[in-house]
Amino acid sequence: MNVHLRVAVKQLKQWSLSCWKEMIFVFITSGLLLWRVCISAVPFDELINVSLSYRLSLGQLPFLEVREAFQTGALILAPFLKLYTLLTGTTDGIVLFSRLLYLLAMLLLAILTYRSFRTITAHKNAFYLAYLCPFFQILSLYYLWYDS
Repeated sequence: MNVHLRVAVKQLKQWSLSCWKEMIFVFITSGLLLWRVCISAVPFDELINVSLSYRLSLGQLPFLEVREAFQTGALILAPFLKLYTLLTGTTDGIVLFSRLLYLLAMLLLAILTYRSFRTITAHKNAFYLAYLCPFFQILSLYYLWYDS
């Protein structure tokens, strides 16, 4: 067996035996976050912003046919909503899709954060710093917008 592979297997065994409490914590809190995203009802801007992104995905022209002042934020989500409607053929679940897309973006940000900070701090500290990324949202709004 390769020397690097043996070292990696040894580190994996050591990590899996020493971090089981942290892993349970991560799974439970991630499950709760996913549950919250799926059942929450937000009385703020989410529906307006998702509908604006959907209008842009239908082909309405920004600044010409769309008159809202905050329409530039809708350009981020519009291509994903277009892809969603092409794949499903309906708009059922489009709000949930936009929320899950937000979580995916935050998970990618968490991976980037971990990879960036593991070189300057301990791996465990970098992990906990990156672990906060998916849990941060402004006013509990789970969608891609200019301020997220």
